[in-house]
Amino acid sequence: MRHPVEELGRELKRRGGNTLLFVDCVTSLGANDVRFDEWGFDYAYSCTQKALAAPPGMSPIAISDRALERVAARTHPVPFTFDLDLLAKYWIARPITYHHTAPILHIYALYEALRGALDEGLENRFQRHAEAGAYLQEKVRERGLELLADPEYQLAQLTAVRVPEGVDGKEVQDRVLREHDIEIGGGLGPDAPPIWRLGLMGYNARREAADQVLTALDAVLADTKALAPTA
Repeated sequence: MRHPVEELGRELKRRGGNTLLFVDCVTSLGANDVRFDEWGFDYAYSCTQKALAAPPGMSPIAISDRALERVAARTHPVPFTFDLDLLAKYWIARPITYHHTAPILHIYALYEALRGALDEGLENRFQRHAEAGAYLQEKVRERGLELLADPEYQLAQLTAVRVPEGVDGKEVQDRVLREHDIEIGGGLGPDAPPIWRLGLMGYNARREAADQVLTALDAVLADTKALAPTA
């Protein structure tokens, strides 16, 4: 789901006060336009393996000046791994204060992934993700399947599809992986509705990848063995 974070940032700025805007950009960074300063974000985090198309293992973050001031003013301890004061002394201050051994090879890989994004052109990249996602969602609806998100807030690169009544969603996921080497995600958390999460990100944000996923789903759903829920 794509939240109206630009509107939220604008409204928070209008109201003033001490509320900080914390934004999840895990799926967005590299697939959507994300403007940290212009939209008034205070803390944003992402990952390297989704739309950036780099190896997993790192979480890029951005922090506003006023969020750093809030961090500096805290009076309660935080875990070593998430202590932003210590991380700033390692990442920003010179000379550094050691905190952890940097994942050098991952940083080189991220550099190459970012170079590839710039070579493609950010607007071209955003458009490619938008077109691939719209194509997949159109084909999903043509099959009579229902999307979870409100159309106004639908992400292009991540499509949540409601598992049809009478279908064992987990069995479908397992068979698509086992028989077609394609991994389809399910709902996350104990209160998640029965859904399939279809991601088209990075290199895979293409119609060809969407067609592969659709072909695999069609094949498994056509087999009545997948239609009986597990007791």
